[in-house]
Amino acid sequence: MESSAQVPEVRTKDADQSTVSERIQYRKFLIVDRLKQSQPSTMEMNEMSPDSDTPPFTTCPLKFMEMRIVVEDEESPRPIGDIPVSYLPSSRLTDQLSTDHNRDDDCQSKLSFIMKEKLHMFAGDIRRRTSEVRDEMEREVTPDLVSVLDGSVAPTTQHRPSLMSLIGLQRPTADTGDAAESKSWLPSSIDPHSRKYLVWLSIVVVAFLYNAFGIPLRSTYPYQTESNLPYWLTADYTADMIYILDLFIVKPRLRFMKGGIAKERKETAKHYLMSMTFKLDLLSIAPLDVLYIWTGPIAAWRIVRLCKLLSFWQLFNLLDNSFSNPYIIRITKTLGYMIYIIHCNSCIYYLLSAWQAFGQIAYRMNNKWYLNKWVYNNQGNAYVRCFYFTAAVATSTGNNPAPTNVIEYVYMTFSWMMGVFVFALLLGQIRDIVSNANRNREQYRQTMDMCLSECKRLQLPKEIVDRVRDWFIYTWHRQKTLDEKKLIEKLPLKLQTDLALSVHYNTLSKVQLFQDCDRALLRELVLKLRPVIFLPGDMICKKGDVGKEMYIVNDGILQVIGGDHNEKVFAELTEGSVFGEISLLAIGGNNRRTANIRSKGYSTLFVLSKEDLNDVIKDYPEAQQLLRRKARQMLSNDAKTKQENDKGEQKTLEERCRISTRLSTPRMLDTVVKVLPENSVTGQQLRSAIEMRPSRIQRIGTLPESFPDDESDAEVAKVFENE
Repeated sequence: MESSAQVPEVRTKDADQSTVSERIQYRKFLIVDRLKQSQPSTMEMNEMSPDSDTPPFTTCPLKFMEMRIVVEDEESPRPIGDIPVSYLPSSRLTDQLSTDHNRDDDCQSKLSFIMKEKLHMFAGDIRRRTSEVRDEMEREVTPDLVSVLDGSVAPTTQHRPSLMSLIGLQRPTADTGDAAESKSWLPSSIDPHSRKYLVWLSIVVVAFLYNAFGIPLRSTYPYQTESNLPYWLTADYTADMIYILDLFIVKPRLRFMKGGIAKERKETAKHYLMSMTFKLDLLSIAPLDVLYIWTGPIAAWRIVRLCKLLSFWQLFNLLDNSFSNPYIIRITKTLGYMIYIIHCNSCIYYLLSAWQAFGQIAYRMNNKWYLNKWVYNNQGNAYVRCFYFTAAVATSTGNNPAPTNVIEYVYMTFSWMMGVFVFALLLGQIRDIVSNANRNREQYRQTMDMCLSECKRLQLPKEIVDRVRDWFIYTWHRQKTLDEKKLIEKLPLKLQTDLALSVHYNTLSKVQLFQDCDRALLRELVLKLRPVIFLPGDMICKKGDVGKEMYIVNDGILQVIGGDHNEKVFAELTEGSVFGEISLLAIGGNNRRTANIRSKGYSTLFVLSKEDLNDVIKDYPEAQQLLRRKARQMLSNDAKTKQENDKGEQKTLEERCRISTRLSTPRMLDTVVKVLPENSVTGQQLRSAIEMRPSRIQRIGTLPESFPDDESDAEVAKVFENE
């Protein structure tokens, strides 16, 4: 049924024209047949719209608004088919209302308004949900895309719903569980100074040393045979595999400095590919072993494996920087050079001996025939005999057989020159290493000898000389230096501050006077702390002295002593204790030491002088006020504590010195009374005297029972006169 009002149309697209047309015709037939068989009643209308704000349609017939849905082809705009909305079974209300075509115009307008609002809301929800999904996809990169870029597949950690489920056209499926995350055993970048890389580099150097010593040995000595060839090849290809792993996996991940520490995989790989190390590493794995097919297993073809020499140097450089005492590493490296040179020279000597049939070919001299005694005679262990001969020639120890031909003369000349220059250079390096290792000790010895000589020249007592010697010995044993400042004075100020903070900051922050102070102030104060060592029995400070320093106990035990001869120990100060901080500020003239402090054994203290404190706090006016306020508070607290202690001591002293005439019965009398019989007259008198009340006992002495606290000396004297 066509209405006079304009019919709104909703256009859709479909790619299959014939299928859509047939589906529309079939749906028209089903809807018309269903509408003829159903007639809505009043009760059904009330049930179908219970939530509607409009009253139930019981008497007024409604004329259903018609809306046409036009289906077009995807390529051509020609309509394929159209169907009124009244035929669509989108809702039960629409199906039931479409049967009545005699409704009033006002009800028709209301229903038209409702349908338009529903369609408008539905379209708005679709646009909103689609926009949210699009924004989320643009804002986030999915894990699948990240795995593709990285060249590895990483499982997703969260279920991502489909677009249809987000816009409400598909039910959400249940989550099947999160996949386990796979962790790579090899990081994307490696610190070249880490312990793990140091271990790996040691493995690479072991493979290099195997090739360096094994290739000359197998090329000259008869140690490679057909029976043990599989073992040699297994060791060869194991070393080659280590080379390959180092080339393709480890070295491209090494970090480097480029305006900072470069950690990106692309940057580290590019840096390695552009370096000379990569070219030599690539040359070291050149597959020259394929020549075994034509020449047989000749170890000399593996000489390119020695191009891994840079890894050997890198390992010793890292060890030199890692150890606190690198002199052993340097000596080991130098001795390794010497041993390797002698090893290669012994291989050449054995090759010359084998070329001359191990001395079995005689030579003629002065019409006489002699056997060549210069070469190795193939007796005993070949490697040990040849190694000994070349070591003796290189060190020029003498007693060597004379050469007999030109080749032997050339070899001896080369060996002597190597011994003169190369070995002299290596031995000189060893001497320098040893002398540098003992330089600090020699300086310490020299300083101690000069000081002791000066003490003897001044004819000081033996006790003082012994204490000076003890101080030098303990200081060297404790610090390995006489002045720690000289060790770090060449470092930048930032590094000096960091070192001082790591050592002294926690201790200085525990000082009650410096608590709640600015961290910048503490950073400057730690640079002013200097260590001082005290020997057993040394007096650190004496009572009444002017205090100009504050002390922090770092090691050892201190004693707070007193008495006529400082024989009493009142307290002990252990590690972390602080004293003398009030005297630095001299609040109210309190710059005097209040106790005697002595070192019980060897003690190490950190000292902060008054001049250094004033030099630092002059730039912190707020800190000055804070320190003075806290110093006054500490003084007042100390005064209160001292006053309470004095009162307690006075009370204890009064209790001790109080004289009373109320004496108890002596124990001897009690014993005599118990021994005497009860019928004895003496015993009865003693019992009656003991049982007598103290008030009835007449006082014999002249001292009063108690002295009033407020009486003067004159009143006390008057009491004695009256007595």
